[in-house]
Amino acid sequence: MNDTTRIDLATTAPFRIGALCVEPALRRVSTAESETETLEPRVMLVLVALARAGGGGGAGGGIVSRDQLIEQCWDSRVVGDDSINRVISRLRKLAGAHGDDT
Repeated sequence: MNDTTRIDLATTAPFRIGALCVEPALRRVSTAESETETLEPRVMLVLVALARAGGGGGAGGGIVSRDQLIEQCWDSRVVGDDSINRVISRLRKLAGAHGDDT
């Protein structure tokens, strides 16, 4: 996938990140304990972008620049740092809630 291709949640296959099962089309994240959370569309877009950079399976190791996030997740619109920081903060809270496996 090209680093600047817009992410289409409807056609993105489900994947796992540690203990989490991520279903982009439904914007749903669930655990083995059947805890389920629905994410805002933008938060899911950024989660998918970061997971793809980490090797598609959420293995980590990839770097995604803010410019890449803006292209892939905000359609190249002008986006303030606060908007990006809010989404990243939300994902950090999600990861923190599910321990080191995420």
